[in-house]
Amino acid sequence: MKLVVGLGNYPEKYRYTRHNLGFLTVEEYAKRRGLKWKKGFFSKSALAVDRDREVYFLLPLTYMNNSGQAVVGFRREVKPQDILLVCDDMDLPWMRMRFRVRGSSGGHRGLESVISALGTEEIPRLRMGIGRPGDGDVVEYVLSEFSEEEKADLGLYLSAAFATIDKWISGEDPQKLMSEVNDPNYVMKHAGGENGA
Repeated sequence: MKLVVGLGNYPEKYRYTRHNLGFLTVEEYAKRRGLKWKKGFFSKSALAVDRDREVYFLLPLTYMNNSGQAVVGFRREVKPQDILLVCDDMDLPWMRMRFRVRGSSGGHRGLESVISALGTEEIPRLRMGIGRPGDGDVVEYVLSEFSEEEKADLGLYLSAAFATIDKWISGEDPQKLMSEVNDPNYVMKHAGGENGA
């Protein structure tokens, strides 16, 4: 089995905020696949299962900083290298993505929580850029809703992320996937149909 985890914050008021981009991506991906979400693990998460492809989809309901509490319940069923964490990243501009098979949290509290819970940095992750505020407060920025311009791009951004998740699930070579996804033009190439749009 594989596990795809969307990191973010659960209450509806956070749904379209920048820090919730990973959560929103996985939530929408499963919905478009026709999968149903059910609460599990003492309500610490929402779980959807694609039995045909043997993939779990998980949305921690713990708030971002405690995401590991939801993921740790899978450590006996899924190896860390078979887990894909999807999250936001302030160090990448909007509409840029980065795929890595291992690494530190880079200061991301959700990643930090999962790494700590599983005891390893050997966990693949798809980081989706949200950019940084100009001179504004960082916390206020990540917890604020997408701008109108970002909302206009959101469908394309999610579509490129969905294609990336599909490739990871299908077992595409990690080095090839890194080369593709880390290309600054990856999302726009996807828009042109190069990556299955």
